[in-house]
Amino acid sequence: MSQITIVTAVGVSDKESSVAVRSLLFQNWIKKLQTDKWNVTRVEILEVDARGSEVGSIRVAVDFAGPSGVNERRRMTLLPPLVNILAIPETSEGEQVVLVQGLSLATGRQMLSNPAGVMREGETFQEAVSRVLAGIALPLNWSQSLRYDLSAGATCSQLVNEQQVAQEAFLYIVRAETSPEVVSDLARQRLKPGESGRAALVFARLDHEGIAELCNDHAVDLLTSLMLWQYLCSAVE
Repeated sequence: MSQITIVTAVGVSDKESSVAVRSLLFQNWIKKLQTDKWNVTRVEILEVDARGSEVGSIRVAVDFAGPSGVNERRRMTLLPPLVNILAIPETSEGEQVVLVQGLSLATGRQMLSNPAGVMREGETFQEAVSRVLAGIALPLNWSQSLRYDLSAGATCSQLVNEQQVAQEAFLYIVRAETSPEVVSDLARQRLKPGESGRAALVFARLDHEGIAELCNDHAVDLLTSLMLWQYLCSAVE
């Protein structure tokens, strides 16, 4: 494996470059960058979005030689890992799922999505999940259970050659035992955003009929919809 040369573009300060190179986001990405197929020779840091030591994104240009030996350059944006959560209250009447209602910048519409957030520098997955759950402020005793790597199929060659954004994504399934009455009460309280800035939440039965009804009555984020149906299919298996 050849050595990768790291350089900084004009306009990026020494401080920004140092924060970027030392960040876990950049270090982890560099480790995964080289494969047998792609021979990366040079990485140029084009832009750094950071507050103190916390990096929000790094835009880079990557020089590499493909299988045919032809030198190429690709630009991409490195983003911190994304933590997706399926929050499932369990009652005597079955499973529910909690979704967050918010304005989608992509569509300009109010849409439902699962609670999610990016990991902060130095934060563990457990800490990130706890922070995201605290953000929806539901008084339930969540227990972290299963984790899935949603980016497991994305190899380094795909990240270099095909995608403009390099970001790992993970799904956590968390559960909380409660009663149907508590869920109904929470659903009534959280149907609209509260005065304290709480997110609007929607509760749905986590079965095929419940999710079908949810998708018919609301605009649901595509990734969220796929994760819900995949969960139901895996539960049947």
